[in-house]
Amino acid sequence: MSRDIHMNDCQSYAPALSIIIPAYNVQAYLERCVTSLASLRDVDMEILLIDDGSTDGTSVLCDELAHHDSRVHAFHQNNRGVSAARNNGLEHARGTWIGFVDADDCVDPASYARMFHKAMSSEADLLIYGYQKVFSDQASWTWNAPAGEMSVHAAIEMMSAYDGAKGYLWNKLYRHTIIDKWGIRCDERITMCEDLLFNIEYVKHCSRIAGIDESPYKYMENLSSSLHDVNMDNAYTCLAAHEQMLKLVPTDSKRDIAASSAIMAEEFLMRTYCMRDDTHRHEYWTTLRSHWKDAMAHDIPGRLRIRIIGGRFMPSVFYPIWNRMRGKVK
Repeated sequence: MSRDIHMNDCQSYAPALSIIIPAYNVQAYLERCVTSLASLRDVDMEILLIDDGSTDGTSVLCDELAHHDSRVHAFHQNNRGVSAARNNGLEHARGTWIGFVDADDCVDPASYARMFHKAMSSEADLLIYGYQKVFSDQASWTWNAPAGEMSVHAAIEMMSAYDGAKGYLWNKLYRHTIIDKWGIRCDERITMCEDLLFNIEYVKHCSRIAGIDESPYKYMENLSSSLHDVNMDNAYTCLAAHEQMLKLVPTDSKRDIAASSAIMAEEFLMRTYCMRDDTHRHEYWTTLRSHWKDAMAHDIPGRLRIRIIGGRFMPSVFYPIWNRMRGKVK
């Protein structure tokens, strides 16, 4: 059961923004994340920390952060995964706008404030903004969202592309009314690509979508993150997510989702040879065979094109050679 540590007694109060932060064993990063958000003094917001059954000191830290800032609220649940934590946050959020932040990342306060004020003056239902990826050696690169309105098709194309906005939740703002009206939640059965699936479900209900020319989010490379520990059964749920998306998107966006499905299938197919683990290998190859032409029709790097062709026509020969050349064989 969730436990609220520091909620406002006036439950009818609705802040402009609710930020949902799932937290699992992130004691080393969480305070940096919350501090960067807490610096947004001119943004009417609440910060919801959802402790997902942490076993380090994260649970205590959540309570301490909530105790020292009335805008921060801590909730605790048994370990059920990031989707369940985000859904828990959605159940408690009261903001007009909903945003997500990962606990090992942070924001630039000044840029985030400017971005949010632009969102407040917008009539859009979905705001997409840029981000800076910061590597462990402190090198970085920035992706900037195209400013102005875009169609649903353009948004889906951008979110499912090989590079760019991706299906991330943390570089977008969502209207709470749309999430509530349509009961949109993260699918807790999906452990990879669940964020893209959430976005596809959301975007089909949008009348207006806009890009904001700010890059306030700092995506901090964390080599210990669960994203770097790929479980092949978890990876397979990404294909299930794409199957759901193909049923949800308009006809003119199906090729974008099919291309994304092929690219993900190729990545995991390659990993089965790299790891010498044939779990779901046939299913990945089947998906790649079905949609490889859709991927090749998109703007993707030449190296990926080579991999797709090799994986489509001769995986058992191509991948051992490719992995050996790349030094990836375990």
